[in-house]
Amino acid sequence: MNDLVSVVIPIYNSEKNLEKCLDSILSQTYKNLEIILINDGSTDSSSDICKKYADKDTRIKYIEKKNEGQSITRNRGIDESSGRYLYFMDSDDYVDSCFIEKALAELISNKADSAIFNYYHIYDNGKPVKERDFLEGLYDLTTGNDRYNFFVKVFLPYRCGFEVWNRIYDASIIKNNNLRFPIFKPVVGEDLCFNFLYFLCAGKIYVSNDRYYYYVHNEGSTMDLNKGDIQLNRYNEISKIGYEFIEQRDSLGYLKNNYAYINILLAYHELMHYGLKESKEQLRCIKDKSHFKRMLRINPGSIRAIIKAIGIGRGIKYTLLGMFYKTAM
Repeated sequence: MNDLVSVVIPIYNSEKNLEKCLDSILSQTYKNLEIILINDGSTDSSSDICKKYADKDTRIKYIEKKNEGQSITRNRGIDESSGRYLYFMDSDDYVDSCFIEKALAELISNKADSAIFNYYHIYDNGKPVKERDFLEGLYDLTTGNDRYNFFVKVFLPYRCGFEVWNRIYDASIIKNNNLRFPIFKPVVGEDLCFNFLYFLCAGKIYVSNDRYYYYVHNEGSTMDLNKGDIQLNRYNEISKIGYEFIEQRDSLGYLKNNYAYINILLAYHELMHYGLKESKEQLRCIKDKSHFKRMLRINPGSIRAIIKAIGIGRGIKYTLLGMFYKTAM
């Protein structure tokens, strides 16, 4: 096991936590790394820190560019990478020294296309906090039914996370399918969209509840600020991107025929925080109502598929939610 892993780290005004982030990558027990640091127009001392680290480790490739946002910066990292595997890390966070070695071991032993792990939250007191558990398992996505089950049972209910920084990817799947991070404004949902498209191309996914990554919460981050109708509109936009991607591939016909529940679960991820009255208000704020309503075409076959995937109780629940979402608009 000595394949090259490309580690892509976008950097923007990260001087506070950057050294801890870089130390955690340089101390990985797996050594065959290509570490791509991309300075996205920082105005603090991030540039000096990156140069200092690049001078002491030849595995580091340092790039400076104008400020364009995290998605464009990550896409630049994909283009610059040459590794068999890709790992995207955020510059405010840090990771256990064994993470990449553990991830590659699971990838190779399970012949998987991605190895996903849980993570700790780090708040102001600095102590690692466990929050939601992941649904551990090795998921085969080679048939339409299997892929659909993974989406409605694991991915969309957030049982393997939406993030990109707690998993390793097969670079060939990303490059052969021209997968890139979308450029959204405001910045929310890029990771979810990227993973959605990746899982439409992957054949097997490994999910573990082990935690090796430390996600540092920063007050005023985009994840804290972008809620409500902004987030619901973004999920609807991701739904449209995913559906258009599926339409172009005959092999994904099963998902196309049962897409109503994928759309429902994307919306529910935001609307579950609201009561019925508030949900109606949020639904009426959706801009692309034609796509949202079109994706809610529930038929007997799709009802049978969702009940088979997640059981009668939850299947009926999401069917009723879909009917409510459609009439509420």
